[in-house]
Amino acid sequence: MIMTKKEKQIYIGVAGVLVVIALIWLFKSKPVGQTSQSSDEQAGAQQTIQQRTTTDASTIAPALNTWDGTLKMSDNSAKGNLMLVTKDHTVYLKTSRDFSALVGKEVTVVYTGTVDSFTLENISAK
Repeated sequence: MIMTKKEKQIYIGVAGVLVVIALIWLFKSKPVGQTSQSSDEQAGAQQTIQQRTTTDASTIAPALNTWDGTLKMSDNSAKGNLMLVTKDHTVYLKTSRDFSALVGKEVTVVYTGTVDSFTLENISAK
């Protein structure tokens, strides 16, 4: 059986969509702290990765968000070693990176995901 060029393109498109779905499933099914990231990325917060896809499901792109607040040492080490106090809520951050110079200061936290499940990208002074 010889496939036409159009049939090949259809099969490649379907295979691409299946690969994207498999990647999303893998990222969502890994336990916290066990994502396949480089050692630099693992130095960030140990939270699951939340990702969104475009409407055609052809690419995966993380959603960048920010919180503004005061960075403090955590009052509950089981939840994280730092905490960010904002006007709406307190967010616990678990990271091996050294942000001690920013403790007690107003900061902007950049993250991907949601308040319940996120990956810390960076913390910078305002």
